[in-house]
Amino acid sequence: MPAGACETIEPTISEDWRYRYNAGGEREQKREYSGTQGNDNNAGGALGWTYYSLGADKRPLAIYHGIETRNACSNSDTMVYLYPSEYISYGIGLTSNIITKPDGSKEYKLQDHLGSTRATLSGTGTIVSTADYAPFGSIVSQTGTQPTKGFIDKEKDKESNLHNLGVRQYDEERFNSIDPMWEKFPDLTPYNYAENNPVVLKDPNGDCPWCLAALGAAVWYMFSTPQIAVAPTMDKEKDQRQIANAKDDIDKIQMAGGLGGIVKGVEKQAVKTAVKEGLKEGGQQVTKKLFSSVDDVIKSAGKLERLKGGAQQGFIKGDAEKIFAKLTKGAEKLESGASKLKDGTILNLHKSTKDGVTSTLDINKGGQIFKIRVE
Repeated sequence: MPAGACETIEPTISEDWRYRYNAGGEREQKREYSGTQGNDNNAGGALGWTYYSLGADKRPLAIYHGIETRNACSNSDTMVYLYPSEYISYGIGLTSNIITKPDGSKEYKLQDHLGSTRATLSGTGTIVSTADYAPFGSIVSQTGTQPTKGFIDKEKDKESNLHNLGVRQYDEERFNSIDPMWEKFPDLTPYNYAENNPVVLKDPNGDCPWCLAALGAAVWYMFSTPQIAVAPTMDKEKDQRQIANAKDDIDKIQMAGGLGGIVKGVEKQAVKTAVKEGLKEGGQQVTKKLFSSVDDVIKSAGKLERLKGGAQQGFIKGDAEKIFAKLTKGAEKLESGASKLKDGTILNLHKSTKDGVTSTLDINKGGQIFKIRVE
């Protein structure tokens, strides 16, 4: 090598990415300590950096990419160059809606009910990208360059092929670490995602499979005005976690703005009432509207257990006689003592001979047999 010439030191072959989180558990930075992958937005072998500028509600408002280089002539001193990649705007809801590029151009994200980005449009309405997801988040088909935040509006790290869901990493079917509250849910594997119901529920932070349902329950309360707001699980521990996360979600919406007095109404009426009354006596209060139909009873029974003979068994909390009387109002009384509804569903109520307290609501709905215990 000629005298005075400098030799650039290439990164090592092994990949080593490290992540930094703030006190709230949100990622602030990720950087490549060694490797050849580099930043997705850079060519060459420089080490990649990504920095997230977070707002007061812990959501990223801007993303910066960069590279780290070092040179033998500077005694291996490193130089880091950061530049803005995108600015993120949030509208009504919890997900990012508008991406502003450094050149001022904008992209508009169209999302489904879970917040997953299904299409991105340019400022002129041209389709920039599309994506279809399998229930657990793997991409079935796609066109164009996908936005940073895709499935349930979360980022998927290309260096690990894992989704960054806050306190845990997600592998498109299961988490790769256990639920920090696993002891309270012995009926579920601690690695499950959204209680294995990803079409309806989502777990954006890795610790709350009920976040989506909780917020929906709060809005439902405000518009339906039942007597008591009750989380739908009929389980005290789950209800408490659901309501706590509903509070957090509502706080996020308030920070984002856009809902104004409506959000305050939800917080004041739905959440506070649910905490005060919905959890009273173990969270087992029941609204008039909750059991307005046989389908409501079956859905509220949670995960059903299949018995010998094909019948399905579950349980609910409430006054068995009042529930039965409401469901069978105007029904045809049969000689057996059962009641036949207009749609042909047959109901009967039996009280336990063991404790005299527990009752069983027998439901024959189109040939399907359900035995719902009422305690």
